[in-house]
Amino acid sequence: MALSANKILVVDDDLFQRELMGAQLASLGWRDVLFAESGLAALDLCAHYGDQIAALISDVMMPDMDGLVLMRHL
Repeated sequence: MALSANKILVVDDDLFQRELMGAQLASLGWRDVLFAESGLAALDLCAHYGDQIAALISDVMMPDMDGLVLMRHL
C-alpha cells in the first residue's frame, strides 16, 4: 500500500532559515515537515521517505551541494 505524499522537505544550511520556514509551513497547516542542513542530507531523506514527500523547498546557495545540483540529483 502506497502512502500519500504528506511531507514537505526544507533544505537550508542556515538553522534560522529552516526554523522560520518550518514555522511558516506550520501556520499554513503543514504538520509533517522534514529538515535537512545540506544537499547530501536531503538526498538521504529523499531515499528514505521517497514518495511521501509532496514538495521540496531548497536554498539555492549552500556550501556542499547547492540547490540546483540537488535538483539535478533528484
